[in-house]
Amino acid sequence: MPLIQVRTNITKEKLTRDVHLKFSARAAELMNKPEARVSVTVECGLDMCRGGSFEPVIEVHIAAIGVDCREKTQSVVAGLSELLHEQLGLPLERIVFKFSNLQPFEVGVNGNTM
Repeated sequence: MPLIQVRTNITKEKLTRDVHLKFSARAAELMNKPEARVSVTVECGLDMCRGGSFEPVIEVHIAAIGVDCREKTQSVVAGLSELLHEQLGLPLERIVFKFSNLQPFEVGVNGNTM
């Protein structure tokens, strides 16, 4: 059950609900999870800088069970970076990812842990 946070200084007028939904669908596909189990929160219009620049930047934080090695995260980074680049025109170096590997007891839904 991936929990994904997308934080950016891009406005919500540019990062639309359509882009949000495309991101959710692509994340589910890349992580081999049913989209019904993927949660994506998008925070737009934040004061963010990277590398001493306030140019558009996106941070993607993904917390999920089983994201514990490069073999499981590389395709996710590549696929979601490509989507964000195509949809928003963002240079790849302005898209940053962070993964947190969760244990099943750290995730709960429907009144139960996984």
